[in-house]
Amino acid sequence: MSDFWFISSAANTKTEQQQNAEGDSFFLPQKRPAAFFSSSSQTGISKNNGTLNHIAGTNGQSINRSIERNNSQASYSDTENHFFKPFNYHNSIQRKCSACEEEDKEMTGTGENEHKPVQLAAASTANEVVRRFSPITSNTILQRTPDDASAAAAGSCPSYEPNEVTKSRTAAGWLPQDLTEHSPKELLFADFGNNQSNVRGSSQTEPLWISWKNTFNTDGSYRISIAGYSDCSGNEEVNISIRQARALAIERALGSGINNKLSFRGMAGLGQMVTTNDTPENRAKNRSVVIEYKQGFFFDSEAFENAQRANELIQTALTELSASSEARERNVPAYITQKGISIGPLTPRHDTTTTTPTINFFAGTSDYANSFVLPSATRFHIYNSNAGIGIQVRVMPDLIGTIPLADVKERIVQAVSQIAHLNAVGTAAAGTTIEQYKAQFNAWWNVAPYNTMNTEFNPALDSFGPRTNRAREIFKKIYNENTTVKNDYDNNTGGIKEKIDTYNIPEGFNLINSPRLQALRDVFSANVPPISNANYPAFKTAIETAAANLDSDDRIAVSSSNDWQRLINQYITEESKRQEIRNAINTPPAVPAPPPAPAPTPGPSTGGGAAARTFLNNVSIDGPTAPITANNATETVTLTPVSTKPNPGLNFSTKFTVTPAPRVIGNSISPESPWPSGVNSGVSFDPEISNNGSVTMNAHLDLVNMPSGLTAPTVSDLSFVINDNRNANFLANWNPHFQYSLPGGNTDWYNAGDTVRYVGGSQQFRVSAWLPSGSVNPGLTLSVVSRLKKAGVVIQNNASSPQAFPNNAQSSVPIPFNISAPASVPAAGEAFEIEVDIIDSAAAVLGTKTISFTVMPENVYTQAAAIAEATDDNNFFHDSTATGLLGIMTAMGGIAARVATAVNTPVADGGIVLLPMTARHDSAAFVQTTLGRPDPSKTGYFAGIDYSHSTVDVAGAAGFRTHSFPALGDKVIILNRTTDIPAKSKRSNDSIITLLTHEAVHAMDVRPDSGTEIERYKTEFRAYWMDGRYGPPGTSVCPVGSTGCFDAVYNPSLRPPGPKTNRARAIFEHLYNNPITYPWVKQAYDNNVDFREQVDNYIYPDGINLMVSIRLEKLRALIEAFTGAGFAALRTTVRQYMGLDVPAPASGVLDNDEKNYIRNSRAWRDLVERKITVRADQLTLKGDLGIPTTVGP
Repeated sequence: MSDFWFISSAANTKTEQQQNAEGDSFFLPQKRPAAFFSSSSQTGISKNNGTLNHIAGTNGQSINRSIERNNSQASYSDTENHFFKPFNYHNSIQRKCSACEEEDKEMTGTGENEHKPVQLAAASTANEVVRRFSPITSNTILQRTPDDASAAAAGSCPSYEPNEVTKSRTAAGWLPQDLTEHSPKELLFADFGNNQSNVRGSSQTEPLWISWKNTFNTDGSYRISIAGYSDCSGNEEVNISIRQARALAIERALGSGINNKLSFRGMAGLGQMVTTNDTPENRAKNRSVVIEYKQGFFFDSEAFENAQRANELIQTALTELSASSEARERNVPAYITQKGISIGPLTPRHDTTTTTPTINFFAGTSDYANSFVLPSATRFHIYNSNAGIGIQVRVMPDLIGTIPLADVKERIVQAVSQIAHLNAVGTAAAGTTIEQYKAQFNAWWNVAPYNTMNTEFNPALDSFGPRTNRAREIFKKIYNENTTVKNDYDNNTGGIKEKIDTYNIPEGFNLINSPRLQALRDVFSANVPPISNANYPAFKTAIETAAANLDSDDRIAVSSSNDWQRLINQYITEESKRQEIRNAINTPPAVPAPPPAPAPTPGPSTGGGAAARTFLNNVSIDGPTAPITANNATETVTLTPVSTKPNPGLNFSTKFTVTPAPRVIGNSISPESPWPSGVNSGVSFDPEISNNGSVTMNAHLDLVNMPSGLTAPTVSDLSFVINDNRNANFLANWNPHFQYSLPGGNTDWYNAGDTVRYVGGSQQFRVSAWLPSGSVNPGLTLSVVSRLKKAGVVIQNNASSPQAFPNNAQSSVPIPFNISAPASVPAAGEAFEIEVDIIDSAAAVLGTKTISFTVMPENVYTQAAAIAEATDDNNFFHDSTATGLLGIMTAMGGIAARVATAVNTPVADGGIVLLPMTARHDSAAFVQTTLGRPDPSKTGYFAGIDYSHSTVDVAGAAGFRTHSFPALGDKVIILNRTTDIPAKSKRSNDSIITLLTHEAVHAMDVRPDSGTEIERYKTEFRAYWMDGRYGPPGTSVCPVGSTGCFDAVYNPSLRPPGPKTNRARAIFEHLYNNPITYPWVKQAYDNNVDFREQVDNYIYPDGINLMVSIRLEKLRALIEAFTGAGFAALRTTVRQYMGLDVPAPASGVLDNDEKNYIRNSRAWRDLVERKITVRADQLTLKGDLGIPTTVGP
């Protein structure tokens, strides 16, 4: 960092403070020499009294001192001679006292002979000082000749030619062009008239002058240094004056637009010339000004001063953030304090330029200790292991203009959001690429332009990245800027492609940047999962202590976060204790009732007219007057400011404050709302009160922003009572329900009077407790135990494994009871009872209800009857006429038509075998024979039109793909069409098409690791998505007027468990809550066996052949069979399928839909990467298949 010496007029009688403010002090930027003069008889500088000092340029205050000669105050006595102009104090550049301005005008309009010379005790002293402290240290066009001034004094300066002086003062002058570009970053304005400093009018019409003047005035990236020169003629006093005057004239001619860009204006050292003085033309060049320019700062002090101003903007932003209504913003200042984060500006250094792709920035305001080479478009930089943040607030490359304050706040929030995510996941995870990616992804989510992009699944997007528009664009941003993410994604390091491709919405432990959530997370981090029974009490206490500090936004964040719910399950293995921990976090601490405070004595309004005072003095709060019976987790209360008189036209606002604040969800203070004119009531405030115990609340009303001269009255507070009635309301309104099995795999909810029969020698019940429609568990820790009684005797129960009644759920988790029919069932049936208990966390029974019902004998049928129905079903399945199944599906087009084609295609050519599935007439006996034991949860089925292909599977199955008959191939689908053989009841055509499509997707959805639980889940998810029962598979948005359709758009309001789009959530809940068909889903999800996070992120399907294409299946099999040898032959065949080579394969060239499917499918990308291990061959085959190898535009 350079030192700076300041010179001021010793004879000037202004105080130093006045000099600083009015710009009379000038300094010479240069390294300080060891000594100015070696002889005490020369003019010297007194150091011991501090009259000449240096400044580091960090505190924004210049220090002015006098040059003394032999401790005399007579060195510089002429206030007209301002040697140097300060560069880093804008006030002193822009603001001059009136006397100074007059002096400037005088200097601009006169010639050298008319300038009052500097009065020096020794003229050589000024020359020595100016020469040693040259303002231009990097000027490459200066010809640093020997001391020309000294030479002139000795008589060696060449004389002027005849008429040289006269011609120099003409409009034409000696040179053809006054302004020239002699070297990079320097302009030479030459040919001033001899002894003159005025700028010719004709010079200012030159195109080069006009161009550069416009650039300097309009482009904020430039900094300018102006140094005046003269030829060798004249004495030192005159040359000092004329050089300074010429520099000032050029400053004035360039216009006021350069004021904020002027780093230096002054004179070059007298010993410095632009060139030699041997010709009139060269002397004209010496009568000049050098304009040095740079896109960046000239000096470090400029950079520091700029950083200090930027820091003021950052501090203002932090202050405003602390008052934000949005928790994600409001928490930022407190989070910065909690983590000890240093936050300040990110500023270009003086030794860099601002127009290059990368810039050398520094963080802070006073030194270059934290410097970084970063892209010029950098918004912020996090450094020092997340302990430092530098915010870039300029409109780069402009060094003057700053971004709007709203953008500064956005950048601060974005930076802190990134840090908050990484701190919350823990040190080890924070170092992984995927968590770094998530941190950046979450931080960009709310930033323009991404915050307005749609979040729905976009099937048209290719396989390179996530497939929602918003997630894809954020991915592209990170991929293109983060080399680590790019490299790891391209190389699929640690399987990161799948993780990034399925990360479509923000998830994390601290999306709202809360210091309190971080403290809660630290409690978990301090313990090792799973928590043992012995350590659980201490762990629970620590959680309760940390949770007591949470505000309502924190609790909502936890209850909305899949990551938090997964963490709780990871640490706690018992469901009842998991619920205890969730409740401890989600429930605000009970607030003790405060002693009743005396009602404030209303103070009347004063000032204003009588109508205004009458209106104001009759203002009160309209709100609850009777205790509120609170049955829900929260209760919304409406508070309204009212008056007995209408507002007579006063402009003022109302503001409510509700206490105790911890019981208010969201803001406990209302916005300031203007009271409309002419009405008796103002704007209502609707605080949402958390109901976790009875409490007395207080509402206070302030009348604010009153007109001048009118005081606000004191409005009486309103107290209201919340009575917690959740437990009593729940117990009064819950009811037990159960489902039972019907023939053909259907189920029904039991209603009194229903006829329940044995089906296939068994019956299956699914018992649960339910609340009325629209009601959910309001935050109570409850579970359900049930008992199945026959003739008054308990035959089954779940006492050892109570099923939770989850918070925010309408029903409890189903309890399965499966019974076998006795050898003989009485004609009147058998009497059963289902008892259901609601129990609390201590297993105390809070309530019991019973359902009584009778199970009647099943309707029996013969083998011949079963075969007859199966034969009819088989004929329908393979009928290609307009009324047959295949004909109907062909006419539908799309995936239905492709399924029909697959059924009509031989197995050897990749086709599907479709057979009817029918319950055997002797199901129970067949199950016992096959399994060696009775099993009421199973049914005996036969496939086809005889009993030769029989199997045992889950009772009530509607269809499935089976491997039980290997002789028929690996794509065998069996479907149940006849649901009740005696009654000849058939499933509808729509139902059969849905079932067949579902199983056909399974048949074609060939994936590696298909036996893992996560792949089993994804396979089922894909099939349910594609069969259309939850919405059109090719679009994310439901058709207008459709019913039973779920969109596939991000829905942040969905609470865990499960993914956060309506369609993905519906599929998840069907699988998660189905203990009969998919019992492994809930277990794997709750215990997170490498499962839960992947399920939460799986919001749209991706498979190898979800469109059920015969050609895609054959192409898949071709690549799957590749063993590493014969790549050229493989490629030729692939190209034939793609229509890039001849001849076409027997099954034909892929159509455009099939080609687009490959392009957009991660499964095809993964197949190629898994089978083609040579990188060059892999890229080649991807190119042939149209699989992208880099991110799109």
